[in-house]
Amino acid sequence: MSSQIAFDVPSFINSRRTGAVQYAIVVLCALVMFLDGFDTQAISYMAPSIAKEWGCRARYSGRCSRRR
Repeated sequence: MSSQIAFDVPSFINSRRTGAVQYAIVVLCALVMFLDGFDTQAISYMAPSIAKEWGCRARYSGRCSRRR
C-alpha cells in the first residue's frame, strides 16, 4: 500500500518571505493595467479629432457618442 503525504500549500506560502521577484511581478502587473486603461481613455479624447479629420459624420460615430 502506498502512503500519501499531505502538503499544506497555504502554510508553505506563508512561511516564505516576499522577494524581489514577487515585487517585480506586482509592479509589472500594475504597469500593464495602467497602460491598458490609458489607451481606452486616450481614444475617448482623440475620437472627435479623428472623426473630423476622416470626414465622418456624427451619425456614424456610434450610438453612445450622441444622445438625442
